[in-house]
Amino acid sequence: MSAARPCGLVDIGSNSVVLLIASREGDDWTVWERVKHSVRLGAAIDPSGQLAPAGVLRLQDALADLLSQAHAYSAPLRVTATASLRNVTNGAAIAAELGERLGCSIEILSEKAEASAAFRGVWDAEGRGAQPMVVVDVGGGSSEVGWGARGVMQGWLSLPLGGVRLSAPHQHADPVTPSDVNAMRRTLGDQIESLSLTAPGVPEAYACSGSIRRLCAMAGSHDDRLSCDDLDRVIDRLERAGWRAERLALPGVDPGRVDVLLGAALIHQALARRFAWGGFRLSRGGLRWGLLSDGLSQPLSL
Repeated sequence: MSAARPCGLVDIGSNSVVLLIASREGDDWTVWERVKHSVRLGAAIDPSGQLAPAGVLRLQDALADLLSQAHAYSAPLRVTATASLRNVTNGAAIAAELGERLGCSIEILSEKAEASAAFRGVWDAEGRGAQPMVVVDVGGGSSEVGWGARGVMQGWLSLPLGGVRLSAPHQHADPVTPSDVNAMRRTLGDQIESLSLTAPGVPEAYACSGSIRRLCAMAGSHDDRLSCDDLDRVIDRLERAGWRAERLALPGVDPGRVDVLLGAALIHQALARRFAWGGFRLSRGGLRWGLLSDGLSQPLSL
């Protein structure tokens, strides 16, 4: 594949399904197309741990539309799923069924593969330095932390909680009460306490999710940095704005994330406290760019 030829990725996340078509010249990416469908699969898990039929239908419709758009570019295409299908009991069956129906191969990433792709995507974007780096990716259904140097991930850990999944039990609550927030904190605390690995303490961890971008905007950050003190203040504002309309009125809030932003903020806060990070630095890279980079060196479906 020549460097200028576009390649494609469909990323099936717990909050959204995204199509990204891009080409690479040296270290720089050119985006040809980026399309997003909000599907909230993380909030469509039934009590048995399966992705409910309504969630499967939303996923099918989103995939059909994005695959149709991707085919217009005649670009090699990779279709991946993260915790959206990994953490449900019928995920493999759904991937096989929809893949056959829609004519694509759906790859369910392991926790390690997800952490590694996020680490690689951030390392690429931040100048390919030799200094040790900690990368945090708080998604919709899970949260991954990877650390290493010179582009090589040396350690990683994963939480089976993301912004959507942590917020799901309270997704229809309006207002979100202090009791709801305390329940989220207890659930998160149990998962943090169960971690057997310890990530390195750093002045700043690189963060690469859409949620951290919104949190930086809410904090009024102009340098893509979010200190722990600033994060605490943002969380306090989100907690005080119990009604959905109040949260929507807060500066920097994205309507597409308004119901899950507090959950994502609490996860960032808990991880920073657990590993003694001083704050976060928003990266231009992340999971999708790492997956696209990997895709350049392996056969992809057409």
